[in-house]
Amino acid sequence: MASFKELEVFQLSVQYVKSIYQTTNSFPKEERYGLTSQLRDAAVTISSCIAEGSGRRTAADRKHYIDIAISSLFETHSQLIIASELSYINKAKLAQAEEFIEKLKAKLIAYHKSIKDRP
Repeated sequence: MASFKELEVFQLSVQYVKSIYQTTNSFPKEERYGLTSQLRDAAVTISSCIAEGSGRRTAADRKHYIDIAISSLFETHSQLIIASELSYINKAKLAQAEEFIEKLKAKLIAYHKSIKDRP
């Protein structure tokens, strides 16, 4: 079995974390323990769940972690919408993020569907 590090979905999730960190660097300082922290935590959870799930024995357990990753992706999407409404990011940045979110969501769903019990 390939390492989780070699999975395209994992590599995309790490790119997403990097973009979230870069985006939140410009948020107001008073958001450090609010929206900035929540966005970063949720984004990191996506790649963490892919990694953690890859070490689980049953397909059901591995799929459970991907379900959590997908939920965390939705969480970040919601938070980016809020950031846009608060004018922390502009509409173009939100649209760019939403394109990447759709791509990552599709990869997570495809990965979820591909998970089978190990022999």
